[in-house]
Order: sequence, then C-alpha cells, then structure tokens
Amino acid sequence: MFSEERPRDLSYRARNGIYFTLLSGEFEAQFETIITKLLQWIKSDYDSNLPVSNINHGGFRILDTFLSDTLSQESFKRIFEISSIKKIPIKILLANPDSQFAIARHNSLRHSVQQETQQEMNRRREIRAKIGFQKILESFLKSKKIKYDDIAIQELSYDKMAEKFNQIKSNNDSHIEIQFYTEVPSGPMLFFQDVLLSGFYCAGISSRELPWLVIIDDPNINNDMYDVFNAEFERIWELSSTNRERPSSELYNYAHSYFISYSSQDKEIADHIELLLWRKNRLVIRDERDLTSGQNLSEDIESVIGKSQTFLFLCSQSSNQSDYCRGEIDVAFEYKKLKEQQGNNGQEGIQRIVVISLDGQKPQDLRLRSYLRLQGENRTERESSIRRIIDEEERI
Repeated sequence: MFSEERPRDLSYRARNGIYFTLLSGEFEAQFETIITKLLQWIKSDYDSNLPVSNINHGGFRILDTFLSDTLSQESFKRIFEISSIKKIPIKILLANPDSQFAIARHNSLRHSVQQETQQEMNRRREIRAKIGFQKILESFLKSKKIKYDDIAIQELSYDKMAEKFNQIKSNNDSHIEIQFYTEVPSGPMLFFQDVLLSGFYCAGISSRELPWLVIIDDPNINNDMYDVFNAEFERIWELSSTNRERPSSELYNYAHSYFISYSSQDKEIADHIELLLWRKNRLVIRDERDLTSGQNLSEDIESVIGKSQTFLFLCSQSSNQSDYCRGEIDVAFEYKKLKEQQGNNGQEGIQRIVVISLDGQKPQDLRLRSYLRLQGENRTERESSIRRIIDEEERI
C-alpha cells in the first residue's frame, strides 16, 4: 500500500478521497510506519525537483489536543529536519490547556479512581500538556544538533517551555509556528502537504484506539474530503492565539455550572450528558470514582456541589438504590435551602435541581418529585432534555 516512492496517480487510487484506513487496534503497529513513508514521499518529491507550487500544499500542519501520545519524538525530529532542509513551513495547533475543550478532553481520558481536587486535576492536565510540548522542544533541539539538559527541560513549566522554544526557533528557523486553540475540532489532523492523517475524538477513548483515515487531496475536485478538513484547520488557525491565554476566573468563564449525580452503572450516559453540556459552554463537575456501598462523601465533593448552579440527578434503578447518590442529594438540598435564605447575596448554593429519568423510574426521594423531571432513555431524548435545561437557565 505504501511504496518507497510516492505513486504519481495517488489521487486516483483513493476511493472517495480515502487512500487507506487504519482500523481500531492497528495504531501501535502501523502508525509510525505510515509517517515514515509519507516523509519519504515528501523528501523524494523535493529531490526530484518538482515545482514547489505543485507539492507545497501548506507544508506540514498538525492539530492535536496535547500531542502527548500521537506523534513520537523521532517522527517530530524527522519532520523538523526535512522542514529545515527543504524549507517547508510547519504549523502546529495545540489546545490551550485552560480551554473548555482541553479540560473536558483531559477529564474524559483520566483513569484515576482516586478522588482528586480541582487543583490536582489542573496539575495533571498541565503535566499532560507539558509532555507534548517537551516532545516538540526536544525534537527540535535534536534536529538542530543542539545539546540540552533533559532534566532541566523537564523542570520547566509549560509556559517556560513555549518561551524557550520561541527563543531557539527565532535563532534557527522562522518558518515554524505554534498557536493555541480553544475551538472544538472534529479530531486530530496531521497534514503532510497533500496527504492528511485524520483521527477522531470520542469521550473516554484515546484517538489512538479509534480508526484513522489517510486522505488524499484531488487537485481536480473542489471541496473534496481533504478540502473540508483543510478548511477546518485554517478556520481554527485563524481563531487561535500565539500565546496561551489564561482564564480570568476559577470557573473559566463558563455560562453555567452543573453537578451531575449518577450511579457508576450509568457512567456512559453521564459521559454523553457531560459532552452535551460542555459543547454549550457549561462547566460540568462530577465524581468519577468507582465507589463501594457505604462510602461517605468527601468534603471536596460537598464543596463543589455547593458551588454548582444546577444539581442534575440522573435517575435510574441503580441510582435510586445508591447510598452515595442519596448523600449527594441531601447535600444539594442543604445548599438549595442556603441559597433561598441568602438570595442573590450568597455566593454558594444550588439554584435549581433537575432530574433526568434514564429508565422510566421515578426518584425514590420524594423531595425530587416536585422538581423538573425530563426523559433520557436514549440519545435523542437526552439531547432534547439538555436543550430544554439550558433554555430554562434564564428563568432561574
């Protein structure tokens, strides 16, 4: 499929623009091999003295969340080396670590069963982002044969790494650009001129575990699949920033905050509801521990319930029987009462309580039966219910 030299009729070999599909589970075995072949093709094209206008296609362009586990350091090194020799421009788009998308993506992928404070979650997200930027920085230094202290680099903060990269880049190459985005992309994108490796984002799953498409640009067709992804990349690039922009407050300027109370048996549904909410710029807080019966709420969870504006109970047979969910409901009613006593002067306190029924069950807690109850047995019902919940925020 991937020969040593690029086939001249490449676009004709692609079916509906897709030249090759890397199926789930094949990432580890084939991804780096595909990258190596694509880089060989590019180098061969330039060595053959083809007109640059025929093969440029915007150079190397990379979009990922943190780049912590997609491209290897060796692949980055080869990209930087070819870029330097052939004067091919490089654009790299990284998610702003403080953006809503980066926060949701990190929280979706973390596998810790231990309860974490917001500060601990922020620290882990910063570490994941640092791993990706460290890979870029060290790969660039290796490509330039610049000696460096890897321990010293590891001790740098994310912002200091970016600052150091810009300093070294300005002294060596001016055609490499890194920007930070806050938009929600369709998936990771790796452009090797007119060939694109496109992945997917899905809640709770690394893009490495999902299919990847090798997409070819057909110069004779406008708005083909390659052009669609190309337009998405360029749109996000235009909206991105050369600097990491810090949030102005602890809640990152979210329109509204939600605490989701649910049974661990309903985790996949909770994931879907969280995704629907953060797409609408809503902060979502939830306890993702695998809890055993009889465990008590931590002070951290009680505190974040109180700071949430809406308490959202996912009602099912399992959540009705959960002691932990009952504890969260008790705390929610305590904070709702506090809010009613303090009015708008109180900084803490639940403003409203909403129930989404996942299996037709009524809340066992009689207090909940007087509150808004919506349906969520399937994706369509959940999407409709979330739209209504958001529409009614203004009435609070």
